[in-house]
Amino acid sequence: MNELVRERCELLATNRAVMRKKFAFEDNLLCVTGSLIFTLEGKEADAEKLAGCKKILAKQTGLFSKLRSMAELVVLSKMALSDDPEKLIEDLKTVCEKVRKAKFKEDPYMVLACLLICDLGLQDDCDEIISRAAEIMGRMDKEHPFLTSSEDTTSVMLLALSYKNVDTIISELEEGYRYLKETPKLSVSGNAAQNLCEVLVVSYGDIKTKCDKVVKIRKAFKNLKSDFGSAEELATIAALVDEDMSPEALAAEIIEASDFLKSQKGFEDGSINAGQRTMYVTLLAAGVYGKGSNMMSGPAISNSFSVINAKRIASTISIVTNLVSGVISGLIEDSGKKEQEEK
Repeated sequence: MNELVRERCELLATNRAVMRKKFAFEDNLLCVTGSLIFTLEGKEADAEKLAGCKKILAKQTGLFSKLRSMAELVVLSKMALSDDPEKLIEDLKTVCEKVRKAKFKEDPYMVLACLLICDLGLQDDCDEIISRAAEIMGRMDKEHPFLTSSEDTTSVMLLALSYKNVDTIISELEEGYRYLKETPKLSVSGNAAQNLCEVLVVSYGDIKTKCDKVVKIRKAFKNLKSDFGSAEELATIAALVDEDMSPEALAAEIIEASDFLKSQKGFEDGSINAGQRTMYVTLLAAGVYGKGSNMMSGPAISNSFSVINAKRIASTISIVTNLVSGVISGLIEDSGKKEQEEK
C-alpha cells in the first residue's frame, strides 16, 4: 500500500475520533465526512476551533437556517480550516440568498453548492455561475424530470464551474447516460447513472471513454470479490478515471487500504459498512494519486431527513469534497489553450 495512503487512513481515523467526541449525537457518516475534509488537507481536526466556529455560526444564523441542518458539520469543518471563518459565513449567506432567488430549493444540497463557490473564492463573481447552473438544471429537468431533483444542485454547480458550453454539458450528460443505460455496462439505476455522469462530465475527455474506465474499475473490484456498490457511492469512482494505474492495480490498492482502515479505531465496529469505507478510501487514494489537471482532486464542500437521505448527503459531500479545487485552474488553462488553437 502507498505510504501516503496509509498515513491518510490513520489521519482519517484520528479526525473521526475528534469529530465523534465533539459531535456525539450527529449522524456517523456526516462525522466521517467532516473528518475527510480535514484529512484531505493533511490537517488534524481541532476540537477547540470547531467549538469556536460553532459559536460563530450560531451567532450569525437563525436556529432553523439550512446552514445549521444536515450540512452543518461540513460548514463547521470548512470554517475551522479557514483563515477568516466569520467572513466565510458572511460570504456563504450572501451566495445562499442569490442561489435561493434563482429558484433553487433551500436545502442542504443548496448549502453545499454555495459552499463550493465560496471555497473557490468565487463569491464576488457568482452571478454568472448561478445563471449557468440554473440553465443546466432546467435543461436536465426537461430531459429527465423524474431523475433530476434538488439532490443534483451541488453537481450542477460543479458543472457550471467547468467553463464548458452549456450545450456541450447537456449533450455529454445525455450521451453518457444513454451509453450506460442502453448497453450492459454497469446494470445500475437511472439515478446512479445520472449521478455518475454528472461527475464525469466536469472533466474534459471523451465521455464514453470515461464511462468505460469506470466500468473496468468496477469490474476489477468484482473480480477481487469486493463489490464497490451501485448507488451514490458509485460516482466516487469518477475520481479515478484519469489515473495512469491499471484498473486492477487501483482496485487492489483501494481494497488493501480499506482493509487497513477497518483495523483502525472507530472503523472496526461495523458502524461504517464495507461499501462506505471503500468509498472514503477511494477519495483518499484519488487525493494521493490525482494529477489535478482534468479531474477535480483535492479538498473543496434537517432533522427531518431520513437516514437514507443522510447517507445520500454524506456521499454527495464526500464526492464534492474531493472533486473541487485542482481542476478549476486546469480547466481554465485547457480552455485558454483551446482558444489559442482556434485563433
